[in-house]
Amino acid sequence: GFSLEWTGTAGLFPTPDINKPTDIDICDAENTPFVNLTQEEASITSSTSATINYFTNYENALDNINVITDPTQFAFPNSNTEIFVRVTNPNGCFEITDFKLLPMNFDTPPDLSYSVCDSDRDGQSDFSMVDIIDDAESSITDISSFEVTLHPSESDANANLNRIVNDILSTANTNLYIRVNAVNIANCFITYPVVLTITPNEFPSTFNLVQCDTDQTNSEDGITQMNLEEAFENNSGIEILYYTTIADRNADNPITNPWEYTNTTPFDDQVYFKAFTEGCESIGEIVLEINPTTVNLNSNSPLQVCDENPDDDLVTGTFDLERIRPDSSEGLGFAFYANRDDVALEQNPLDGNYTATSSTIYLRRETDNQCIEVEEIELIVHPLPELGLDDTYQICSQGGTLEIEASSGFVGYTWYKIDNAQQEVGNSNQIVITETGNYRLDVESEYFNSNQSTRCGTSTFFTVNGTNKPIIDAILIEDALTNNIVEVRVSGTGDYEYSINGENYQESNRFEDVSPGFYTVHVRDINGCGSTEEDISVIGFPKFFTPNGDGRNDTWQIIGGDMNADERAIHIYDRYGKLVKEISTNTEGWDGSMNGQTLPSADYWFRFTLDNGKEFKGHFTLKR
Repeated sequence: GFSLEWTGTAGLFPTPDINKPTDIDICDAENTPFVNLTQEEASITSSTSATINYFTNYENALDNINVITDPTQFAFPNSNTEIFVRVTNPNGCFEITDFKLLPMNFDTPPDLSYSVCDSDRDGQSDFSMVDIIDDAESSITDISSFEVTLHPSESDANANLNRIVNDILSTANTNLYIRVNAVNIANCFITYPVVLTITPNEFPSTFNLVQCDTDQTNSEDGITQMNLEEAFENNSGIEILYYTTIADRNADNPITNPWEYTNTTPFDDQVYFKAFTEGCESIGEIVLEINPTTVNLNSNSPLQVCDENPDDDLVTGTFDLERIRPDSSEGLGFAFYANRDDVALEQNPLDGNYTATSSTIYLRRETDNQCIEVEEIELIVHPLPELGLDDTYQICSQGGTLEIEASSGFVGYTWYKIDNAQQEVGNSNQIVITETGNYRLDVESEYFNSNQSTRCGTSTFFTVNGTNKPIIDAILIEDALTNNIVEVRVSGTGDYEYSINGENYQESNRFEDVSPGFYTVHVRDINGCGSTEEDISVIGFPKFFTPNGDGRNDTWQIIGGDMNADERAIHIYDRYGKLVKEISTNTEGWDGSMNGQTLPSADYWFRFTLDNGKEFKGHFTLKR
């Protein structure tokens, strides 16, 4: 055996005492190509004997390979980069820590331009600084890392001097500058311009509106209705508000009906306006000048035309206003209106062909939309002649004549026959026609007014038909009734009238309540082209008779019967149906006896048959 004996001590070498360094923020506004990685060495270790090396990854730092040769000139890739630091003591022990390179990226500056209208035309306008700062901040992705300020010049922005802190800046055309400053990096910033432009006001500060006083009641008091919108005649599509006072404009209390505004101060007045165009709000004044006006009579007055449609209840005509429109070569404008209100408000102008009844219109003369004069023009519509002729007439087919007389009082009459070719057949208010066919009558009325003569003509058409003697086709009789009816049926081309006594004629071919008896039916043409007659009988019977020998109602007989039945028998029955008497239609009748014996008072029945087979039945009363 043997033994071993150790002497001395054993222990571990100490590692370096290190701290984790802070990350390095890099200002990309400076476009930094290289970064000094050693700027934080003092915070990593306090050892003066330790060796410090820098690596781009942990593995290299652990193996102590691929060390960054010049950490004071590290090529920065302009993105978040992690750097590893190996701190080694002289005894060879080491520690590894890390930090990051963080670039402070600036967003692309926006193009900020603002245009404001010079509303009051003083060369300056108000710009909102709040809006500009808000627009600048909204263009930054991480606004918490930056501070945005506004400066009057680029030098002030670079030096961070004279910050604009007011909410509103009144200025002429100019450029301001935005400074975007990194919060965590000293003197890291960018600047860019903000363009402020004043848009010239397209409206003058004052408009003049000259208006004619055209009120119907008083056209010389300087108070009248007017259309304020006429001050901006050539600015259609622009929103314009009108105000009676500047205070109303400031309070946005506009006039509700500027198209029918009535001034309050006679002859000279003013209102105020606010006009809105794209990106511009203009304010100004409208000076009103109201001229007292005497409406004169136009030299062309009156205008006279004829009624266009005689078939309606209105007398209307169309006036060619272009024919009397004045020559505009003198620089004046002209417009026609139907009433004075429209003249004043310049609304509802009349076009070249104006249809109206007899009335008055007005001609407004103006220059540069300023009223110069108003003239009155009387419109007269004359009625057309009224003839009152029938549409059709009739004439006897065999050598008849027809005389037609038109209304008198017209200045011209011309009659034409117009069947195949137009042929004049007369030129007075009367004409005698001997031929059937189609005709036309032309007449004219003449009217005089203000030494002017106007003729109005009209035409009427009518037809003359041939007619002939009537032919009785049938006579229908409903008799032995309470209401006997006779109806006459005829054929023919004429207009006929009817009578059953030869004296009283009627248009209807139907007769009612005809008493029993014998009649001659007369049918005649109303134009005298012949007549036709035919005898008839209407059957009836007495409701009672009194055979007492007093000479009245002593017998009972059918009335109107012997014309329809020659020697026809009438059978009379008692209430039990027993035949008590047979008499003939051409006798005086039954005397109330049977076989020489008088029969008592009672109701009796009869039966009677005509030649045509029609049978009558009924009953009557015998009274003693």
